[in-house]
Amino acid sequence: ILPVLLNNTFYKEVLVVLTIEQLNFILIVKLEKKGSKIEFKEEGVYMEDGKPKKITIREVANLSGVAIGTVSHVMNGTAAISELTSQKVWDAVEELQYTPNYIAQLLRKKHSKIIGCLVPELNNPFYSGILSIFIGCAATEGYKVLLLDYQNNSKKELEELQQMVDQKVDAVVLFHGFDDVEMLKKLKEQIPVILIGREEPLLQIPSIRFEHKDVMEQLIRQLHCMGYQKIAFLTESLQFQDLKDRYHCFLEAMYHCGHHH
Repeated sequence: ILPVLLNNTFYKEVLVVLTIEQLNFILIVKLEKKGSKIEFKEEGVYMEDGKPKKITIREVANLSGVAIGTVSHVMNGTAAISELTSQKVWDAVEELQYTPNYIAQLLRKKHSKIIGCLVPELNNPFYSGILSIFIGCAATEGYKVLLLDYQNNSKKELEELQQMVDQKVDAVVLFHGFDDVEMLKKLKEQIPVILIGREEPLLQIPSIRFEHKDVMEQLIRQLHCMGYQKIAFLTESLQFQDLKDRYHCFLEAMYHCGHHH
């Protein structure tokens, strides 16, 4: 029994995978909790020499009794195919558990329909809510999201940005980031880039900033009215522009409320 660890901020189902090896076939039974009900779903994976066998489009075509081009048209919706033929293709796809080679498709297409999103750390709840909405909005427009984190490390950030370029993403959304100006110069010449939580006016890259000034003033004023005099500010490293702005807004709000030290 192999439990699949899911971040419950993004997923609202419990998923357990049971694998049963049967000669050249593995039966996968998924248990999904939906409300008060448990649903069972079965999937199959064909094996070859002890490893999952890669099913090709040719095998789908052979099983459904149609040409390879017809399978491609049915799966991509690029031609009018009869309902009977389409059903044969989809039945074969389901039986063989066929998954198209997505990387090969990207190499043939001009656009990948993937947006790269890079954040400092995925386990920070601050980003979870934002990313959940972002992924949902991207899906409604037909885009997938390649989500990576750079663990507050500038070297890793540069590596992940390069990986996104190699994955041929259509655009990059970068939360914060630092020591990366040269990389951003090159990147923006290749694909659209949006910065979150910082600005780079000289690079003329679109950016989205968080509102700190009004929020911090309201917070400090409320605490002041409640009688609090000693108010501490706890933060991560101030290497990010956004965190520096938040800290300066805190100092300014404290000053306005008469806390000059």
